[in-house]
Amino acid sequence: MFVLYKPNPDMKKESLNISPSGASGRLISFTGKSGGFSVCTVPSLNVSGYGKSDKESFDDMIYNLKVFLHDLFQLSHILQDAQLSKLGWTKENFFNKRYAASFVDDSGVLQIFDHPDEVEKKVIDPLTI
Repeated sequence: MFVLYKPNPDMKKESLNISPSGASGRLISFTGKSGGFSVCTVPSLNVSGYGKSDKESFDDMIYNLKVFLHDLFQLSHILQDAQLSKLGWTKENFFNKRYAASFVDDSGVLQIFDHPDEVEKKVIDPLTI
């Protein structure tokens, strides 16, 4: 088992614990409207879902998160670490902070939604998959 950490835009740490029995941790999701649909995204893992309602988009994101983790579990530990490193995650013992800024502007607002000021933030804690 290894633990990975990644700071999120409000400077609280997201965590992801990966072991042969599954994954657990704390992730931050954002839900908003885009193109007439509700979109829910976890920018730190580049996983999202969409639907007609916020609940549908959250449920779709959870499904896609499970698919992402299933695929991740098929990789060796070295390749898991490399894949997560590409997403900006670092192992706990490195203390090397990396930030994902691709979806977030300088003030911490997500820019992938039609109305960024109406985006709902949700902490997925505990995450257990």
